[in-house]
Parts: sequence; structure tokens; C-alpha cells
Amino acid sequence: MPLNGKNEFIFQDSKGKTFNFFLDEKEEIQCISSNTKHQWVSKDDVFPKRCSSLDIVLDGSDRFHIVSYHYDGDFYYHYRKNNEWKSIQLTSLSKSERIFYPKACILGSNIHVFYDLQQSTQRDRCTLFHYTYDEKAMTWVKNNICTLRFNRFVTPYKVLTYKKRILLLYISIINNNDEICLIEYYPHNDQWSKPQQLTNTTDQKLYMDALMDQEGNLHITWCQYKEQDGLMVQYLKTDLKNVDLKDQKISSLSKRLNCSFPQLILMNQQLYCMWVEYGHLAVSKSNDMGSNWMPPSIVDDSKINNFKRYRYGSNQSKSQFNIQCEFLYGTHYPSIQFLGFGGDNYDEISASES
Repeated sequence: MPLNGKNEFIFQDSKGKTFNFFLDEKEEIQCISSNTKHQWVSKDDVFPKRCSSLDIVLDGSDRFHIVSYHYDGDFYYHYRKNNEWKSIQLTSLSKSERIFYPKACILGSNIHVFYDLQQSTQRDRCTLFHYTYDEKAMTWVKNNICTLRFNRFVTPYKVLTYKKRILLLYISIINNNDEICLIEYYPHNDQWSKPQQLTNTTDQKLYMDALMDQEGNLHITWCQYKEQDGLMVQYLKTDLKNVDLKDQKISSLSKRLNCSFPQLILMNQQLYCMWVEYGHLAVSKSNDMGSNWMPPSIVDDSKINNFKRYRYGSNQSKSQFNIQCEFLYGTHYPSIQFLGFGGDNYDEISASES
């Protein structure tokens, strides 16, 4: 059955409680939470205002940080204090402006906020903004960090943290081609690096995802788009210390089908790539960290169950599954189970039961 609904958010705190954030039928932010026995016990109204898009992260102290963009142009940061949700308006846009892909990120004990801003007079580009909170001045500081150029689609960027710095990957036009680029943020001097080009191809790229492994290798996936032929899932592994644009091994993980939303997941030293293919969930697995990939297969449960894409995070110190990822695919509330790990003991990972 098809992928449906907007993205939802699943988090597990250090005590073993599960939190499911979502937009209700009024497009207002809601949260359902469980007890430590995985029973849903409470529902919380986070912010009673119609929301276009949002992002949520859980920090190491079990505190949630939410950024939300609303249809009237307002952009907020939300946090919880004394069992109440607090909201701070970071900006308000004019009718000629629009935000894409709000993002929140935790580096150390600090919150970082990002979004793409498009002006109606600039149809082929977006400006990427970065917010930090200045503790001494007790104010939010906004910086313009780069400009993204595109042909038809505003593509998502990716924010990673690695060795006390932020890695931000984005797709932009270079020499008339879509290329993946990287900029790095160094908190000790509050500076961003110059952009570094990571690919040198002629394809149009959509739906990028990435992760860093413990050895410092960057794994990237995206959909290669051809208007007449469809979309194909691509994969690249690169060493940031030695990026060679002339010698890149790019693997095609799917056939040229109607593929979308590829996600990389590292679990128990096995690398998975999952994507949506004609309304079903497809998965390919690598047992050698991306050097070789198994032929893709369709997840049987996705043929009979509706499923969603969940932003995932966990603070449990002894995670049974040792998952590193940003998104997972799973069934709907109330019995939310993550999908795509067939063929082993993790066929379905139960996040919470009714």
C-alpha cells in the first residue's frame, strides 16, 4: 500500500518513553507519548497554529527542540519548560518570500536552526540561512551561509554532525549540472568553510540523503532524474580527506523506475538503502559498508500496510538495534513498527504498541 501523509516524528528518551509528533487534521502540531511499557497514555497540543512544515530534534538531556514554518509566513522555535510549551518567533516573511526545509540540529549543548529562503523574484535559487543563539547577548543571530541554484525543484539539503562540527550537504547547479556540495561549520570560531564540490556528473539529482560512518567515510544517496525515463537510486561513498572528482564509483541501486525518498540507515555494521518504488518500500543492503550492494527487494509488509516516513531519534544508551539514521519507514499509529529489515531478526522493530 502507498506511502501517505506528511512526515511524522518518533523519538525515544533515555527512560524508554516514546513520543510521536505529527500534524493533526487542522495542521496543528500534536504529540502523543507513551509510558515505559510502550502504552500510549497522553496527548499534548504543542502549538495551535496551522503549520506548513517543521523539524524536531531531541537533545542528550531529553529536551525537544522544534522549528516550524506557518502558512502566514511566521517561523518559530519551540521548546518545553516547566511542563509547558514555549514559542519564540524567529522571523516573519513577506508575501513574496517562502521557506523550504526548516531544520534543527544539536551540536554539543547548542541548537542550530536552518532553512532555505526563496524570493518570488528569484525563481532559480534559494538562500540558506543559519540561526544560532548568543548566550551572552541573549538573542538569536541569523547568517546567510550560501546560495543554492536549481532548475525546476528546490531539493532538500542534509545536516550532519561529526567530530564537533556541522557538515551541510546541498545540491546546486555548477556548470549547468546538478552537483552535491559540502560546507562545514566550526563552532570554535563561528565560521563556515568555503563550498567543496563532491560530485562531477551530468544527471539531475533529487531526494538526497547522507550519513557519516565511524571511520569518517561519507555515504550519499540520491535519485537520478530523467524526465522521459523516471528516477533511479544512486549511491556514492567518498573520503572527505581525499575527494577525487575524476575517479568516483557511483552505484545504481535500482532500475529506472518511479523511485523517491531514498534513505541510508546504518544498523549493526550493515548499511541499508530504502526508498519508495511505485508506492511500495524497496530495500537494498550492503554487508561491506557500501562497496557492494545486494539486489533490491520489495518489503512485503509495505504491500498490505499503509506506511509513513518517520524522523527518528533515540537517547536509549543500550539500543538493541544500534541504528544510525535520520529517517525510518514505518506503519501507522497506534501500532508503529519500522519496516525494511527483513531477512534477519529485525523484520519489524516495534516502536510502541497501543
